[in-house]
Amino acid sequence: MSREKAMTRVPVPAGVPAARRMPAATAVPAVMKALAVLAVGSALLAPACGGCRRSEEPLVLTAPWASGEVSRLEVASSVTGAHIADWSMSISADGGEWVFTNETSVPGSKEVSTIRASRETLVPSRAEHIVESPQVTATVTGVYGDKLTIAGTVNGEPQELTVDLPVPPYFDNEQVVAVLRALPLADGWRGTLNIVGSKSVLKLQLRVGVAGREEVTTPAGTFTCWKIDLTGMGQTAWVNVDPPHQLVQYENRTAQTLSRLVDFTPGQ
Repeated sequence: MSREKAMTRVPVPAGVPAARRMPAATAVPAVMKALAVLAVGSALLAPACGGCRRSEEPLVLTAPWASGEVSRLEVASSVTGAHIADWSMSISADGGEWVFTNETSVPGSKEVSTIRASRETLVPSRAEHIVESPQVTATVTGVYGDKLTIAGTVNGEPQELTVDLPVPPYFDNEQVVAVLRALPLADGWRGTLNIVGSKSVLKLQLRVGVAGREEVTTPAGTFTCWKIDLTGMGQTAWVNVDPPHQLVQYENRTAQTLSRLVDFTPGQ
C-alpha cells in the first residue's frame, strides 16, 4: 500500500478560480485554485473521490494553443471590484511535452507552478511549485509515474509522500484551465475529469458542463464564450468559442473573486 499522509498546508494568498478551492489557513486575501499552496489563478475544488472515471464516452482532448502563448488576467473582488492579484498563464512546447506555467502575484507574495504534460494526452509527468510570501517559503515537486511522488520544503522543513493515482486520464489541478480549453465544448456538453492536486495531495472528481453561450467583455475585448459550470464548486469559466479558445473570464463565487482577461498573446 502507498504511504499517504497529510502534508503541511501552505497558507498563501488566494482569490480566484480552480479546477483548480480549499480553505486557506490564513487571513491573507485568499482564492479557484487555493489548494495547498497559493490558489489564486487556478484553484478548482471537487469532492475527494476514489479515482475512477464514471461510465462515460472516452475523453477526447484537442490542444487549441501553440507554443509561446501567454494570457494575462486581473483578479478582483466580485463584491467591491478591488484589485486582488495578477495572474498569468503561458504554454510552451518541449519535445513531446507541453509546459504549462501559472504565475500569480499579490503585494508581497508570489507563486509559480509549472506542469509538464504529454502533448498527446495532456496527462502530467512532473509538477513544480514555488511559493514566496511573508508567511511561507516553499518549493514542492511532484513526479508522476505508477504513483505520484511529492517532495518539498516548507519554511525549511522537508516533507515527502507518495500518493496513489486515479485511473488515467488524470490531470494536475494547475493545468485544469488548459484542459477545459481542450475539451470538445458544445451546447449541452458534459463530462467528468479526474484531478490530482500535487500541492494539496488530493484526488478530485470534477464534473463540468456547458451552460450555453454568452458575450463577455473584459479589458482585452468582447468575446462570444462557452459558459462552463464546475458542478458543485460555485465556479464558472468562460472560454472563447473561437480558436484558440482562451480563458476569457473565471468566477469563484465562494471566494468572491472574478478573473478577467487583460491581454492575450497567441503562440506560433
